[in-house]
Formats: sequence, structure tokens, C-alpha cells
Amino acid sequence: MDTRLYEASIRGDVNSLVELLQEDPLLLRRVITSFHETPLHIAVISNHVEFAKKILSIKPELASEVDLQGLCTPLHVASAGTNVEMVNVLLRANPDVCSVINGDGRLPLHLAVIKGRVEIVKLLIRTRPETVRALTNKTETILHLCARYNRLEVLKLLVPTFMQHNSSEDQVVVSINSLDDDGNTILHLAVASKQIQMIKYLLKDNLMGVEAINTINKNGYAALDILSQNLIRDLKDIEIGDLLRDAGALRAREQQLAAASTISLISNRNERYLENDNRLTKKHSALMVVASLIATMAFQAGLNPPSGVWQDHLEKPERLAGTSILADNAPRIYILFMISNTTGFLASLSVILLLISGLPLRRRFFVWLLTVIMWIAITSTASTYIIALICISAQHITSPLKVLKGLFFAWIGFMCVIVSVHILRLLSWLFRKYGIIPTRVQVRGS
Repeated sequence: MDTRLYEASIRGDVNSLVELLQEDPLLLRRVITSFHETPLHIAVISNHVEFAKKILSIKPELASEVDLQGLCTPLHVASAGTNVEMVNVLLRANPDVCSVINGDGRLPLHLAVIKGRVEIVKLLIRTRPETVRALTNKTETILHLCARYNRLEVLKLLVPTFMQHNSSEDQVVVSINSLDDDGNTILHLAVASKQIQMIKYLLKDNLMGVEAINTINKNGYAALDILSQNLIRDLKDIEIGDLLRDAGALRAREQQLAAASTISLISNRNERYLENDNRLTKKHSALMVVASLIATMAFQAGLNPPSGVWQDHLEKPERLAGTSILADNAPRIYILFMISNTTGFLASLSVILLLISGLPLRRRFFVWLLTVIMWIAITSTASTYIIALICISAQHITSPLKVLKGLFFAWIGFMCVIVSVHILRLLSWLFRKYGIIPTRVQVRGS
């Protein structure tokens, strides 16, 4: 660079620049120099806005030129400064420079965040909104930079943007809970540097969520663990610890124990489910066996009624060989016998059909229905047995039969009580299910 041009850039002397360009119109096109910066870099560093405007009006390409070290464009330099007008001038010359990454892997926006330049941050985001989600070379979001450099005002400005979803599927998915290369959230960084006001803001209204608050980084530390790394604790540590605990924060060890406890509970629950399934399977098998036996006995009793069948034809035409003797001698008792036996036979077949039909037998209603049908089958079998004993007993044996009848009716009464209890339980369950009567929880709550 011409020494005179360099000195004019430092002074911001537009007139000298014009004179030099009159002497050599190609001066700005030969800015390759032994100096580290272009004249525009120097003008930006020196806050000479008019000088920068003049240079850009002659050679706007300088807005995207990096210094010889390859670190920064003029916009990077201006974004770290305080001159909002200078940033405006550079953006008007070339707004695409917002997306240029410097040698440290940072955009102009990143430098503005690091320096806490709120107005410049707003201007850069307004010019190129997509840059707000760009990551540094350490996979840090600009929120990480806010937390690392204690820029609370910038953080408050940016958080609402990060609470929204990305507008494009091609963008990197980042949020307020994003992690850097070390697995740290912004809360990790805020706790590490004891930024109480920022921590209060992040924990307010469950902004991050309990899951993110308890994120464990790659070193195995949750945010609460970071406090314990300080050998000497002060009042800030105590206050931060209280804030984190109130928000539901746990140490990494506590989370591991809680996870192990949850896994154990789930395992025990699964074991109980398997045990219940095994018990239910055994009950189904037992019911199938009992129902099959009852059906077999009822079938045999129906084909071989008490007193047997006629072996040959007698004088009366209705007394044919193979017909029931009991039907001729005591038709009423025979009818009772057949009703009782047929009821037991059909009830047992119904139980078998329900068990093999694939109905949801875990449902309370179907369990109740199965219980009632099985009760009918057993009661009918007992009735058939009593009637058969009466039919085949000698007429002079009356006392034992009376005792037997008494026991039978007592047993029937006992069965009726059991069935009534089941019916009442079913009705109570149905009423609670459909809100006719309040549940126990509702009664306690009222």
C-alpha cells in the first residue's frame, strides 16, 4: 500500500484520497500490500465513516476483502466496534458479507454478540436472519457465546428466536437447549461463570425445561455438579444451588440412581404383568378342563338317564326300546332332569367357546360373564346329580335324601350370595366408569 494512502486512511482524509486517486486512478485496485489491512480496514478501525463511504463508492469489492492474515473482513471489525453507522455502510455495500466466516470460524454476528453490541446484533440479524442459527467451529450457538461472555441483554434479545422452529429443513437444527462440542448447554456455561442474573432468566418460567436443566455434558457433569467443582464456596454458589434445586435440577449421580430406580420399577412391573399373564393362562387352562369335564358328564347323562332305557317293546306303543324309563314313570322329574342337565351342558360349552374365541378376557365384564356362566354350569351339574339320586334311590330311604336336599339348597344359597357380590361389584365398576357415582379420588378431592 502506498504510504500516503495508508496515512490518509488513518486520518480519514477524504481530500487526500481524492488527490491520490487523481494521480493514480488504479490505486485502490492495487491494494495488495505489505500491510495487514486494506485502506477500508483502517478506516473502519479508525471510525472514519465518510472515508469508508468514499472508498466503497469507488471499489465496493473491498467490503468483502479479508486482511492479509485471513482473519477478518471490514464488517467483522465494525461488528466488534460501537459504530452502528459504519456497519450500515458496509452492509449497504455488500450484505452477503454477513455470512463470511473469519479465520476463527466466526461470523460478524458472533463478534457483535461477544462484544455485547445489541443494536449491531439487531442490524445484522435483520439483514441476514439465517445467520442467527449459524454455529462456530466449536459447535457453539450464539447463545453459548452470550453465556460464555456474560451478555445477558443480547441473550434476552435472541432467546425468542431460538424458541421457534427452523424455517427451513436445510438449516442446522438449533435451539435454546443445543450443546457445544463438550456437551455443555448455555446453563452449564452460566453456572461455571456464576452469572446469577442469567441463571435466573434461564430458569424462569421453565424456559429450558427440566430435561435440559439436567443435561449431562461429556465430562459427566450436570449443571448442579459444576458448583461442586469449586474448592471454596461463596454465597453465589449457595444461591445458584438453591435456584437450580428449585427448578428441579439433579446431580449426575442422582439422575443415574433415579434412572436405575425407574428401570427397576419397570422391570418389576413387567414381571408382575408376566406373572399375571401366567396366572391368567393357568386359570384359562383350568377352566377349559373343568368345562370340558362338565360337558362330557352332561353329554353322558343325557344319553344314559337315571333308571336306564327300555330294552324291548312292551304292550304300550309309547314304550319303545331305547327310550327313557324315567320319562314314562315320572315325566315331571324327567323334564327337570333334562332341563338341569341341558343347562349345564350348554353353559359348559359356552365357557369353552368364550375361552377359544379370542375375546379380551382381561376385561372386567368378560371375567364377570365367564364367572356367572361357570357358576350356572356347576349349579346345573349339582342339580342333575341330586335329581339322579332321587330317581335311583329306594322309596323307603327318605331321611338321607332330605338331608341331601337341605345341603344342596344351602349350597345353592351360598352360590347365590357369591354371584350377588360379583354383580354388585360389576355394577359399581360400571357406575364409576360412566360417572354415575364419583370415584374414590374425586371423593377425596372434594
